[in-house]
Amino acid sequence: MLKNYTPYKLAFRLAHNGKEIDEKEVERDAALKSVMRWVRLHPYNISQKVEIVVEHFRENVAPLLAGKAKAMVVNKAFLDSLAHRVDVKRSGRAGRGRDSVRTAPASSPSEWP
Repeated sequence: MLKNYTPYKLAFRLAHNGKEIDEKEVERDAALKSVMRWVRLHPYNISQKVEIVVEHFRENVAPLLAGKAKAMVVNKAFLDSLAHRVDVKRSGRAGRGRDSVRTAPASSPSEWP
């Protein structure tokens, strides 16, 4: 088995507070959208993405900007941007060195909650 692999059955139970999968049929597109949203917004996945983005910014982009400009990270939806922002702030308080990175979530008006 792969390291950190989560079977669909376990992922469903985690996402639905321990409920077992029933044999109820759902539309494939709706189910896939729901599962992918859960994966996209899972705290572990967000923290891993944020770590990569912030480290890349600090090592490769910030020196080129010399404090005179800002970089932008574009996400799929406002909720994604907000989740990434919260993780950056949380990890800055936890002493992971992200405290010097400031964020502002943004999205197109069609994505606003």
